[in-house]
Amino acid sequence: MAWQRQGAAVTVVSAFGLATVLAAAAIADATHERAPSPIKLREPLPEVVRIAQRVTVSGRVRHPSRGAQVGLELERTVHWRLVASTGLRGSGAFSLRWRVSKIAPGPVQLRLALSSPGRPPITTAPVQSAIGPAAVYCKPPVPPAVNIPPGYGWITGGVYGQGGPFPGIFACSSSPYTVTAANSAGAVAASETVPALSSYTLVVPAGSYMLQSGDCRGTATVLAGRGTKADTDCDYP
Repeated sequence: MAWQRQGAAVTVVSAFGLATVLAAAAIADATHERAPSPIKLREPLPEVVRIAQRVTVSGRVRHPSRGAQVGLELERTVHWRLVASTGLRGSGAFSLRWRVSKIAPGPVQLRLALSSPGRPPITTAPVQSAIGPAAVYCKPPVPPAVNIPPGYGWITGGVYGQGGPFPGIFACSSSPYTVTAANSAGAVAASETVPALSSYTLVVPAGSYMLQSGDCRGTATVLAGRGTKADTDCDYP
């Protein structure tokens, strides 16, 4: 009976020790998860980027090491790959640029990685993103063809379709369209019929305007003697 009591005591002590180790490990894991990242972004990583788009990611690294670099990494299957990198300024600030190319549209994950000589890399939490088809922009607008009367300005822009099935599109109208600018009283101040894939130029008195082309909408505020860039957007579900 004595050896049975002794064995039971050993079992109890072993179970207590195992529980202590597991609790300590859990605390360590929680502490690790709560540790703030040294990488602070000025803006969150984008949810959608488009082929041929130039993406800028900027921020700051706290207490950077000499020779440290920040890289933007992308993952589509199981492997992360570096798509852009940059060094740090003395203050730890960084700004890297990525031109999206040689990648098919579809879902991806993005993250930042901090690499320092002699230290293991530190990465931010992955962010779900997507590669979308290239944006299609309208041709540049034609400058006003008439002398601008005193107190008038002009609006330039294009009619763009955006949205649709994720990751969606962003494209200038591929059909001719007519756009109007109505003032705050609802009166049409200017109208223009525009060829496909082209921009409009509307000369109007200074003021605020609602732009419309079919179901597409936009707004513009015009100052006398100045041009204002304002697109008219068609939002697709």
